[in-house]
Amino acid sequence: MKIILISLLLSISLFSFAQDQLGEPINKEVEYYKKNMYKKTRPSKAAFKIIRTDYENNVRQEEKVRLEDNQKIYSRFYTNNKPTGVWQEFTERDGVIKVDFNQPI
Repeated sequence: MKIILISLLLSISLFSFAQDQLGEPINKEVEYYKKNMYKKTRPSKAAFKIIRTDYENNVRQEEKVRLEDNQKIYSRFYTNNKPTGVWQEFTERDGVIKVDFNQPI
């Protein structure tokens, strides 16, 4: 029981730390796309939306969401327009796929 409680508290504190690290958003932009993702459209006709949120220190988060069921398709971070952090892609077949751009190659 103690291990479960400690694990829960640790995961909550790590989530809070990650949120504090980014700070408050400076700018937020939402674009809507048709099913093929090549053509922008109005929100009423869209199948997906891409949310781009800018933070201080040239950090940007980009998320793609399927509007039909509000399912997050991916979450990506950029610093100075270069991939950073842990990117997550959500797939029906494989579940969550993570790519860690913080690890040296």
